[in-house]
Amino acid sequence: MKDIIIDAKTSIDLDMNINAIDQANINSLIYLDIKPFDKVNIIYSNNKIFSGIVTDTELNIAFGQKNYSYTVNSPLFLLKKTKIENSYTTFLQLFLKQCCDMCNLYLDYRLDKNPIMAVEKIDYFSMLKKSVIYTKNYNTRFYIDYENNKLVFTDKTDGFYNKIKK
Repeated sequence: MKDIIIDAKTSIDLDMNINAIDQANINSLIYLDIKPFDKVNIIYSNNKIFSGIVTDTELNIAFGQKNYSYTVNSPLFLLKKTKIENSYTTFLQLFLKQCCDMCNLYLDYRLDKNPIMAVEKIDYFSMLKKSVIYTKNYNTRFYIDYENNKLVFTDKTDGFYNKIKK
């Protein structure tokens, strides 16, 4: 288990903004030698905010600058952390559409007004299996239950997220 430390000077509000950590100053990544499938703790202001498994890592060296990014897949989050702002913000649209298509649900959501997360070009749907996505607009988390072929919704309760609707 390795620790990833986020600069405590960074403003962060996990309850309201899934993108908050994306803007953080990651100060320990290059020296940790983090690899895919490593188990990691994300530490912010001396508090462990969540644990997860690294699913992808990337180190780019261009124009003399090192840009390190990684993806952590935890029970509550699938986040792309990067020190540069050149990622894509369209995967949520694809994910929601596939969720709704699979579950015969109608998608009524202003996606163009609210990009949720930024990720590189990956196989979005396979990466998101069993992951939970947080929507800013509705404070709702949901994920795909592959065994029962359902989209499972959860609701925020006392800081914990319990299944309330299938």
